Amino acid sequence: KRDALHTRAPLGGNEIHVWTARPLSHPEEEMEQLRRSLTPDESGRAERLQPGPGRDMFIATRGILRRILSLYLGEEPGEIEFGYGKGGKPFVMGTENTPPISFNLSHSHEVAMYAFAAGREVGIDVERLRDVRKPEDVIRRFFSETEGEFYSSRPEELRLEAFFRLWTFREASVKASGRGVFTKDRGLVIPGA
Repeated sequence: KRDALHTRAPLGGNEIHVWTARPLSHPEEEMEQLRRSLTPDESGRAERLQPGPGRDMFIATRGILRRILSLYLGEEPGEIEFGYGKGGKPFVMGTENTPPISFNLSHSHEVAMYAFAAGREVGIDVERLRDVRKPEDVIRRFFSETEGEFYSSRPEELRLEAFFRLWTFREASVKASGRGVFTKDRGLVIPGA
């Protein structure tokens, strides 16, 4: 069994590490270990979710996040403390023994992705390719003219992939900044504000 206090993963100043996981593929015993690594606040948030895949995804993605952070920080997963910025973006509460590290996570369907960086903000987004109603309306509302031209220039069979490339790039950028979603007609929109 790994001793998190003596195992550290290096994270260079010019690096962004990306991890991928399938959170719902863990056996029940491992899910219970992930659940036990959550703080009381996180456990409370999980309990407020309907039992089922949504709750399990929250528990697993947060537990996996804590495991990965423990590799970088050399702390036990359950002892890592998070603070929250103005836009609600979580960050690791630092101590003099903890190197500054930023992170972000995203999940879609059965896949979760995590990004980690030292000395800079980071954002990540993952989306499952699926049908989108009126993608041109979304492109017009949320994206620049250049991005709209990129989308329109793709052959019809590649437009769905182009849409999600643009969407995930925009979402990851917004998440890195810790702000809301920027729209051309309404400016910055903070969710819940």
